[in-house]
Amino acid sequence: MTYPIIKIDAGNRIHIAGSLGHSAAYVRKINGVWEQPRVIYTAKKDLSRYNVMMNIATNGIIYILAPDVRLITDENSYTRMDTHYYLFRSGNHGDSFENCGLAMSGWIQGTGNLSVDPEGHVHFFCFERDFHIHRCLYHSRYNGERWENQRISVPDRYIWDASMTTAADGWTCIF
Repeated sequence: MTYPIIKIDAGNRIHIAGSLGHSAAYVRKINGVWEQPRVIYTAKKDLSRYNVMMNIATNGIIYILAPDVRLITDENSYTRMDTHYYLFRSGNHGDSFENCGLAMSGWIQGTGNLSVDPEGHVHFFCFERDFHIHRCLYHSRYNGERWENQRISVPDRYIWDASMTTAADGWTCIF
């Protein structure tokens, strides 16, 4: 696996999500034994890489955000990402995952941040990479039924990376 993210749940189970070939994959360690990695999502475009995201809610639900990416290079050798992000959820400690659908798409790249607030709403953060323009950030929140996307414009600033976390009181902080 490449681009891994690791989380430990309340039952001391270790969960890892990342890229496996052209797929988003998941593996866990239970009672000291590693299971075989499982594919959660196979890319329909070119690959499922660059920031597979995962987090575990306080109620034990595991969320994985899987990117489906097509890389496009312009005449100046600058590469941008045509990305679709799909949300997956497991309410049984990773025994199985359900596809909750498309979260967001565009010339965007996530930062590895996936948070779950105290009410169980999923948040993630990404930024626009449209050739030489890196000025727009997006905060996305899943309210259990649909995605709410907030565009944050930062004029005259080149944004290469950013971070986000959701605090215990529900506030989402973006850095």
